[in-house]
Amino acid sequence: MTFITTSFKTSASTRPDRATRELLELCRREHIPVTLFTTPEGSAFRGWYTPAARRAVNEYLTGIESEYGVVVTDARTWLADSDFTDSHHPLKRGRRRLTKRLGREVLEPLVQGRLGYKALAGVFPSDK
Repeated sequence: MTFITTSFKTSASTRPDRATRELLELCRREHIPVTLFTTPEGSAFRGWYTPAARRAVNEYLTGIESEYGVVVTDARTWLADSDFTDSHHPLKRGRRRLTKRLGREVLEPLVQGRLGYKALAGVFPSDK
């Protein structure tokens, strides 16, 4: 299982995208299940994105999800503003809430084969 947290820039270079795709290709070849996870952001932090930037991030994640057969968990709104020190770095209570929710909604279903790469059910995207 591999977990990647990714930050996006509106004027993204190709380097982060290439690195992400190379890692996903390696995981596909080696039959390593992957789920991608966006980290929580407070409302002020999310407010810094323009509507176009939010669309670009969402389109990118949807494309990666579709192309590689991975599940993207969008946790940007999982924590309340009061769970952050600065709208980006969670306080201890925020980290606890995030960990519990991640376990319940992502890790447990992933391990049980109810979420994520079809690889967990023995069908890899590259085997089709």
